[in-house]
Amino acid sequence: MGHQAWADAPTKQEPKLLSESDFGDPARLAERELQRRKADAVTLIRRTLPEYLVALRRGELQALRARVKDQSGLQLADQWNPYWHGNLIVLGYSGAGKSAIGGVLFHRLVAEGVMKGGHHWDLAQGMRWVDCEELARTVRTHRKDGDPAEYVAARDASILFLDEVGSEDNPQTVTDLVAWRFKRQRTTVFLSGRTREGAGSLTEKYGAPLVRKMRESGGKRMVFAEQLDDKTPWSIKGLERRPQPEDRRSGSS
Repeated sequence: MGHQAWADAPTKQEPKLLSESDFGDPARLAERELQRRKADAVTLIRRTLPEYLVALRRGELQALRARVKDQSGLQLADQWNPYWHGNLIVLGYSGAGKSAIGGVLFHRLVAEGVMKGGHHWDLAQGMRWVDCEELARTVRTHRKDGDPAEYVAARDASILFLDEVGSEDNPQTVTDLVAWRFKRQRTTVFLSGRTREGAGSLTEKYGAPLVRKMRESGGKRMVFAEQLDDKTPWSIKGLERRPQPEDRRSGSS
């Protein structure tokens, strides 16, 4: 089912509690559970995403998609699959719509979790969105008292969306975070205004060893996308992968 399937659902209506008679009616029980997931999804989106990426109505989601300047970039949001693919690295110039791509993808995975339930919903509930500059600032301010809650939530996320990668002054927070998730094969979506190579690249910021961890973490083949300017289309590699019998069921471990 498409990721817009529940976008027009009421956002303020609380799901009714299950009554004793519901347990004898599988259809009614399934419908109540679906409504409960919808309500929880709204809370998850509002709590996790920055306000400018929250899209709880069909029109809002369409507007979010329209913010991607070259619509070929939406292939990433529509086709990247945490059960098939590894990490996703999206590099682009300012205004290309990198964050919008990530936002559309986040909404899609939440919607799939709502509609399918089970491990899809477990995966969606564990996703987190983090701005690297804000996270580095929080860690710098509070780490003398131990890892702040924001860092722990990012570290333990089922799928971590890291926005503005490379914008932080001190790269140590991102370095530690990526290394921790690499060891545990956790899937991460990297969104950055830096380039792949040369001056201003991820390698210049973090060094080649950490960039290799960005590419390899997740235990599967990564997907890479880059748009250098508004005159060239997105260059996308790795998205064509299809599920194989040995593929894992989950995007985290």
